[in-house]
Amino acid sequence: MNKKTQFSRIAIAVALSIGVATTAVAATGQSSAMRGTVVGPQGNPAAGSSITIIHEPSGTVKEATVNENGVFSARGLRVGGPYMIVVESEKFQSRIIEDVYLELNDTFELDAALESASDIERVTVTGSRDFFSNNGSNSVFGESAIENMPTFNRDIKDIVRSNPLAVVSADGEELSIAGSNPKYNTFTVDGVGVNDTFGLQSNGYPTSRPPVSLDAISQVSVEFTPFSARAGKFGGGNVNVVTKSGTNDFHGTVFYEEVPFSGT
Repeated sequence: MNKKTQFSRIAIAVALSIGVATTAVAATGQSSAMRGTVVGPQGNPAAGSSITIIHEPSGTVKEATVNENGVFSARGLRVGGPYMIVVESEKFQSRIIEDVYLELNDTFELDAALESASDIERVTVTGSRDFFSNNGSNSVFGESAIENMPTFNRDIKDIVRSNPLAVVSADGEELSIAGSNPKYNTFTVDGVGVNDTFGLQSNGYPTSRPPVSLDAISQVSVEFTPFSARAGKFGGGNVNVVTKSGTNDFHGTVFYEEVPFSGT
């Protein structure tokens, strides 16, 4: 084998490894989705109706159109909420759905039946917020759950341990999910891996401290070896963190810890 052939093979191997790594990172979800059906008074598809999805804290808007089968879909939505969904049609009365909250890597199902414009002026549907969602063995923790969760180390693992399949060691460092070795887990923040690649830390992070403050987290999801191409590179559990983004209100948080004085 000459040097030129050997160099070409090395270059191809490096390119493939970069492509695989990029795909693995891109496959980690950072957003939510919404889909559903919109029908008229007789149950017929309300084709052509417009769907306006408004993220109330930031004012960002996502629009979709109902197709000929009465189906619509929207992707790339910010996690959390509240959202307000406005359904408008030229043939039927508009409908407003409020207090909708979206979960990380989840598709919110929304079905709406529109009334005749002569029957009613407006229909407002108000939902309730789920502070904690448990889909089988997987879990999703929202802002309210994170804020009210008792924590000793201000660590992401203090949130994850609420799932019965997640166990944290006595020193609060190692996280075992479904009985697996802590090294088999993976942590991602906004789609970027934050793992102990070189095996230098016992906490699973690349540094001795958590990669992000709890006050900056919007949602945390925990998945246990899902049989899906959406996530990979782990054999234990996948802890996916999405941080908060800006809103139209000025606000902040302060954390204070009082340590009892001891001396002689």
